[in-house]
Amino acid sequence: MAIPTITSATPSTIYTGGSLITLVGTCFQTRFPIDPATPHPWPTPPPTVQVTVDGRLAKKVIVSPDGTSLSCLTISHDPGAATITVQHLDVTGAPIPGEVVTVSGLLTYVRADLTIRSDLAMLIDALLEEL
Repeated sequence: MAIPTITSATPSTIYTGGSLITLVGTCFQTRFPIDPATPHPWPTPPPTVQVTVDGRLAKKVIVSPDGTSLSCLTISHDPGAATITVQHLDVTGAPIPGEVVTVSGLLTYVRADLTIRSDLAMLIDALLEEL
């Protein structure tokens, strides 16, 4: 049994409309062992993990080959902190009991700033960030 861990989320602050995030951790299930003598019952490999943000499924989950990071698309959410859950799945897509991690406080949703700013103000902000 490999219990996953989550150490960070990048970016840690995203807009309420959802975004691409990368989770870094350990033991993310990468793929199922394939027996070359057995024909595959599926055209593409089934998902190995399921990611939820406050109970809502993330989309397009891709696990790195070494199992230390994964990327996914989050869906829209109200502003505030969110809880991330990573659950390992078996070949049928069912959750594997005990192979789950839930972390709070790594991801925060914020509303996008839609105010109109002058080019000069944006230039000054960019220069201050570089300093």
